[in-house]
Amino acid sequence: MKIGGTSPFPPALLEKLNQRDPADPLKILLVHGSHTGGHRSAARSLAQALNELPNVQARELDTLDVSSPRMVKAQKGFFGLVSEKLPALRRWGFRLALQGSPLASWVGTAVLKAKAALSPGVLHEIQRESPDLVVSTHSQTNAMLSHWKGTGRLDMPIHSVATDFMAHAIWAQDRVDRYYVAAETTAQDLVNLGVGPDRIRVTGIPINPAFSRPAEEDRQALATRLGLDPGLPTVLLMGGSLGLQPYEKLIDALEASPYPMQVVAITGRNQEAKERLEARQGSTRHPLHVQGFVENGVDWMRAADVVVSKPGGLTLSELLALRKPVIVTNPVPGMEEAQVQRLAGVAWNAPDVEAMRSQVEQLIRDPLARAEVEQRMDSWSRPNSSYDVAAQVAEAALASKDSQAS
Repeated sequence: MKIGGTSPFPPALLEKLNQRDPADPLKILLVHGSHTGGHRSAARSLAQALNELPNVQARELDTLDVSSPRMVKAQKGFFGLVSEKLPALRRWGFRLALQGSPLASWVGTAVLKAKAALSPGVLHEIQRESPDLVVSTHSQTNAMLSHWKGTGRLDMPIHSVATDFMAHAIWAQDRVDRYYVAAETTAQDLVNLGVGPDRIRVTGIPINPAFSRPAEEDRQALATRLGLDPGLPTVLLMGGSLGLQPYEKLIDALEASPYPMQVVAITGRNQEAKERLEARQGSTRHPLHVQGFVENGVDWMRAADVVVSKPGGLTLSELLALRKPVIVTNPVPGMEEAQVQRLAGVAWNAPDVEAMRSQVEQLIRDPLARAEVEQRMDSWSRPNSSYDVAAQVAEAALASKDSQAS
């Protein structure tokens, strides 16, 4: 759907795009290869913003969709093994990568070059699509795309969106032409890893364009539409697309609180957690509302007074865009743990469920504490990130296409 009315894009860009032949639109391919939600969400959000531009066609390519079943099974199995059974190994590996260890960079890049060699379907799909520019939203695809470009099998510009507030060694690849990052500190991570500052833009992580738009209804009307009690503070529990939260422990802890509240649990694709929590509805001290995977996450976040969440880069970016107080719990060893440290004071960290309950109570009973958190969020909040990245990607694609035509 193309934009109408007031545009979030620069007028000069719109003028150049409107002058293009509709039969020859700019083609942008958003590439990732992850079975978790953040990389996919960033790609889809950026594609949505790009497709609001005239004479631009953007689509997402999940490399797992065009990889062999054996490759997909191996990747998911390795991720599950390291995350669940070997957290110390995961933490050690990420620490080396975040520190820019030459060993971590060499091993990681070598493994992903091998993965590129074993992924001919991905390369063929990109070549078949023949986009004017490729955007990677995953460190793994950064390495694969950079390898293919280095061997001459791809020749279009490659841009990259780093999907966390930290950047590690695998993100930093020689043949990535431009990076879009969450914050100045993320840009410095890449500079420390050898990426030239001229290749980095601080834009925020692309999030659903809905987060950039003002609410169409007040909090009371929104709460009523969602089936909530507009007179009660709302605590929202989130665990990412996979629903990786100890929901029952969190709810049990909140049940011990004497302060009136209602609790919303969004369990994502974790159907077992959803069914267990639904069985508790009607029997809890605080009203409990249970949702599975939702498409209207922005509504639930707007309705919340406090959010308890895993510290994923996309979720944190969405909450920062809305300036919603967030308490982070259960970080995955490695990147998420480091991210909690980087956002200390902006996102509150609860090391256990008792600390979580105490922090929730403070935020719902103390308006000054909430106001202080919201003020700290201001410098990190980038609700227009998808449009800002889309505009720069389109400008770069135009420049590349014009240079090839001349």
